[in-house]
Amino acid sequence: MRRFLKNDLTNLLNHESELCISIFVPTQEVGNEAQQGRIRLKNMLENISQELKKKKYKSDTIQEMLKPAKDFVDDIPFWSHQSKSLAIFISLDDFFYYQLPIDVDEMMMINHRFYIKPLIRMMNAIDQAYVIGVSQKDVKVFHWTTYGIEDVTPDDFPTNIWDELGYDTPERHLQNNGGTKGVKGFHGHGGIEENERANLFQFFRKIDHSMNEIIEDQGIPLIFIGVQYLFPIYKEANTKNNLLADFIEGNPDEFTQDVIHKKAEELLTPYFEERLHKAYQKFNANQSSDKVLTELKEIAVASYFKKVDQLFIPKKKVRWGKVNITDTEVDIHFEHQDADEDIYDFAVYHTLINGGQVFELHASDVIEAGAVVRF
Repeated sequence: MRRFLKNDLTNLLNHESELCISIFVPTQEVGNEAQQGRIRLKNMLENISQELKKKKYKSDTIQEMLKPAKDFVDDIPFWSHQSKSLAIFISLDDFFYYQLPIDVDEMMMINHRFYIKPLIRMMNAIDQAYVIGVSQKDVKVFHWTTYGIEDVTPDDFPTNIWDELGYDTPERHLQNNGGTKGVKGFHGHGGIEENERANLFQFFRKIDHSMNEIIEDQGIPLIFIGVQYLFPIYKEANTKNNLLADFIEGNPDEFTQDVIHKKAEELLTPYFEERLHKAYQKFNANQSSDKVLTELKEIAVASYFKKVDQLFIPKKKVRWGKVNITDTEVDIHFEHQDADEDIYDFAVYHTLINGGQVFELHASDVIEAGAVVRF
């Protein structure tokens, strides 16, 4: 499955060309309805081909551009391995596609840049994290995404505490510590002696060092799984600021990957919601000031001139029109006209390319758009 992550957004934002085609197709993961996406894509490609002919593109150029997408139409098994939506981006020189875990409306757009507004929910969600599970027998590192979870433990990763501390087995460790009163095992019962805590700290510090080779982006959250008394020690040994304050309690050996994925998602959701809440707080706190714009025309122009810090737009809504930057004028049309673009997408693109953030309005909001501007 071809996943969409936030670094893919950067590639799309920076990709401008004489011709950029964006296609969004609702799909189904399984069943007979999975083939409906194939039919939708076939019809959309036929419409795009006709539009390009009207724009005087040569037939050979059109066929060459659309061929990778047309190959999907003929690939029956491809449609049996989908997520909720398929996004395709085509230019004269490049072809990108992503299977999205979100619902989107059917949409095709021809412009000089890619149409990215349907990806807003993917932009703001925490789309990936790392999960480290520590048990008596093993240490595992998982890469979590909204799509699923994958074991990415390197071959040379420190995975066995008894080996690392110089003991063949837990039983040998207990013998060397005078019986059973040393470490009380990875069962979460009671405290541990100071020397055992120090050993665990050194082992976790070694893990922390090894994680530097796995996590390149320190903004990606890190989640710990283990019995209760281990987490404070790991937290102390950890040198990264991306470790979540909460952890998944339990023996990771007893969890399937599906369970780990679900538990991690439950931990990450509040952090995502807090980000949205803080953005809305900032917007609402400035509602009565000149720091907030609520007219789409003003917002579109402000976004172009790098003035929009936070943009709020409605979910799945389109406003057709034209932007004349020279005269700083925006014409809104109730129906699509030739050479129109989605003004919402114009504002989204210029907000993001200029370092701003984009959020979806609540369904209860009555404004057509909102923006917190910079000065």
